[in-house]
Amino acid sequence: MIYFNKPGAPEGVAQIKGKASTEGKSGMAAKVAGTNMLFPTPYSLEEFVDADPSLIVQMLNSEGACWNSEFNPEQLKVNTPTSVRGVY
Repeated sequence: MIYFNKPGAPEGVAQIKGKASTEGKSGMAAKVAGTNMLFPTPYSLEEFVDADPSLIVQMLNSEGACWNSEFNPEQLKVNTPTSVRGVY
């Protein structure tokens, strides 16, 4: 599954890529951009989020389906004031 909207209209989502698997190798990635995406203030000058004890990420579509993942601090490969990336 791929969704692409370069300017991030209407709600700030520029791209979503999803991969389904029955072997535990499913994944989802999202890129957000544009003036319609409201970001919280970064947690600090070094980190965008405080992931202690964990960071829960949820994606909800317009039909009510919800996907979520929970990342502990070791699973966040990137956590800077401008980017967050978690990997299982």
